[in-house]
Amino acid sequence: MILYDVSALEVKSSLTYPSDNIKGRSAVLNCVWTTSGSEEALVVNIQKNDTNYFTCTVYKTISYSCVKNVQTSPDRFTTVNGVGNISMTISNLECLDEATYSCQVFLFTPAGQVKQADTIIGIKIPPSSPALSIAQTEVLENSKINISCTATLGYPNVGKIVWKYYQNGIPFTPSPSDIITSSTN
Repeated sequence: MILYDVSALEVKSSLTYPSDNIKGRSAVLNCVWTTSGSEEALVVNIQKNDTNYFTCTVYKTISYSCVKNVQTSPDRFTTVNGVGNISMTISNLECLDEATYSCQVFLFTPAGQVKQADTIIGIKIPPSSPALSIAQTEVLENSKINISCTATLGYPNVGKIVWKYYQNGIPFTPSPSDIITSSTN
């Protein structure tokens, strides 16, 4: 009779780079496991929101074989394998990459026990510099003008547009009836 001690299986999942997860950059998620005694890992799944992106065969092999789930895993997702760990790189981060990622390790046991560790990627988009535009080329005093300010405010809600008013280079507060502002998303 063979007894399996699954309590010794340890699975860790972590995000190592970058800490900011800025759109367009890369992120590396590490799936690390250790076993002891008679335990051996059989299969490792790397998932995004409970959908398999990679299934890796790790039983009795030094060179792990990871198969990409073609329907769900874009080409931007790749793996690098080492003994007791698999790293998944996500290149050119997109907003759609914001999710919970899981590392599932299945043991080679009659019951097929599994342990899982999760990590969360939150994507950030920095705000852009504002761009001002004015349609009129000549402005007469006391005439109406339209000024447009365009900017990406960032994600998640990191920026805002603030209007400041100057007359002859000196800050002033105009009458509220003289100013009309509107916003479009």
